[in-house]
Amino acid sequence: MSMMRKILPLLLTACLLTAMLPAAALAADTGRAIQLVSGGGGGNADNLSGGQADNVWFGNYYQRNDSTKDPVKWRVLSNAGGQLFLLADQNLEVFQYHTERENVTWETCTMRSWLNGYDAAYTDDNFLDAAFSDREQAAIAVTNVINYDNEEYDPGSGNFTDGGNDTTDRVFLLSIMDLYNRVYFPPKTSDLSTNTVYVADGGKLRSYMNPAGEADRWWLRSPGFTQKEAAFMEDLGGSVPEGNPVDNRNTAVRPAFNLNLSSVLFTSAADGGKSASGMDSGLAAVSSYSGKDWKLTLLDSTRAFAASDAMQGGNTVTFSYSGAQTGTNEYLSAVIVTGDDTIAYYGRILQLSRASGTASLTLPDGVTLGGATKLYVFNEQCNGDKRTDYASALCQVTPETLQAPSVIITALPDGKVGEAYSRTLAATGSVPITWSLASGSLPAGLTLSGDTISGTPTAAGTYTFTVKASNAAGSDSQELSIVIASVPVDPDPDKQPPVIIAPTADEKITAEAGGTVTLSVSARNARFYQWYVNDGSGFKAIPGATDADCTLSDLTAQHDGYRYYCVVTNAYGTVTSPVFTLDIPSTPVPATPPRTGDSTPLALYALLALLALATLTALTTARRRHG
Repeated sequence: MSMMRKILPLLLTACLLTAMLPAAALAADTGRAIQLVSGGGGGNADNLSGGQADNVWFGNYYQRNDSTKDPVKWRVLSNAGGQLFLLADQNLEVFQYHTERENVTWETCTMRSWLNGYDAAYTDDNFLDAAFSDREQAAIAVTNVINYDNEEYDPGSGNFTDGGNDTTDRVFLLSIMDLYNRVYFPPKTSDLSTNTVYVADGGKLRSYMNPAGEADRWWLRSPGFTQKEAAFMEDLGGSVPEGNPVDNRNTAVRPAFNLNLSSVLFTSAADGGKSASGMDSGLAAVSSYSGKDWKLTLLDSTRAFAASDAMQGGNTVTFSYSGAQTGTNEYLSAVIVTGDDTIAYYGRILQLSRASGTASLTLPDGVTLGGATKLYVFNEQCNGDKRTDYASALCQVTPETLQAPSVIITALPDGKVGEAYSRTLAATGSVPITWSLASGSLPAGLTLSGDTISGTPTAAGTYTFTVKASNAAGSDSQELSIVIASVPVDPDPDKQPPVIIAPTADEKITAEAGGTVTLSVSARNARFYQWYVNDGSGFKAIPGATDADCTLSDLTAQHDGYRYYCVVTNAYGTVTSPVFTLDIPSTPVPATPPRTGDSTPLALYALLALLALATLTALTTARRRHG
């Protein structure tokens, strides 16, 4: 430790010089009740000043009693190097520096183990776990703690108490040297620390302590004049370097630690900063703030929140989100940040019950996104004034401009009673578009579902109605009409059902493979025709075969034995024709050779010529016989 003694004067000089630096070493405070840590978790909280000018509420510990934990207030000793150096505003506990009166240093004392939970005895009973959540602990820096020697007994003589080895800790006590640092304790800054109700009642040790709200003594980590004593701060102010016995039970604990600003997304006024009027249901303006008490919103890297598909219509922004955490105090929140990194608006726009979905928010009047004005959304657990909040990284939303719908369908086709009807409506504009019936009524039997009017009309008439297309940007309407015709009935004074005139009996129809054949019925009082075929699996209607004649083409041997009949109907009845059975021989019918030209007259002339020649020959022979 001799080297340390040589550099102490240099350290003191450096501290004094640091205290003299102008406040402009940090960027300007925006003066708002919610402030973005530089770069959104980048490590510079410009509005938090050291030298105990500002305070931060962080963690929870017993203060009113030994069963209820309340938010803890910490004084900012310094804001430098991306860290806040914090000291408890009040005495938080009553505990011994060391449980045995023996030579001990900060490295080996019981206090260090209890504050950080090092030894097995303090695994389940330590200040770190009792005061801070897991995510708060992740934001607490591991600090290289320098354990200075105590040279107060005889300064400069070489007589000193060895402070022991340096350590690395998350939570620790201040040293005598820290009290001399004018960055931490500027002139006229009080070093007194008052008791909470819990400490006044004796804390863990149930010891006698000064009343609540009154100053009391608190431990330092530096050794006293021997290693069986530890230095402390007197209740009347000022350090006592000679120390108290390390096992003293009437000295309070005032912890300190360094907080990584890279773990912080926002700072906000401890009271009302994130709970001002309107912030619980949408974006509201962030007010000015000149107070000194702040709370933190920690950046929770375990949250995989994302936003996409943002659209803007008017001053309404809609978007999809995913990866959100749900549960108690979980929200979808938003901020509007201006060019100088000022959070101008903040609000919780949706309390989350689903990890993904769609959401919308209304931009404040006069706010136009673009350029230096940006909209960010994020998923946060908002726990109320003075309590730490946790949030995902900011997700910038850059919406496309929504186009209001314009209905482009101006007419609908007519329909007929009993016949299926379907028509899709159409409109230009940004999707999704929602269709509704603004006025009037659809024909009986028809409904509007999505963008389609469909169904089967049940009553004739002319129906006029107005459809409305809507999206987040606006709406458009169009008046439409549908004429539903009744089923026509041919005049029939006798009101008789149809009668089949021909054929009167089943018929076999012979046809050739590859040929065509036409089946026909003749009926009286006929209105509708429908032909049916039985290919071996029962009679079925032939699509489109709705005339008195049914032509079958491209016949094959497979059609052999197919049976057909026709059902004839009108408004007064139905009649079925006899059955037609196809007969398609497997061997084609021999064809009659075609005649070439007209050879009948020539053959006749030849026969007559032969007869004439025979007659002439006979006459000649007779004549010769008779001389």
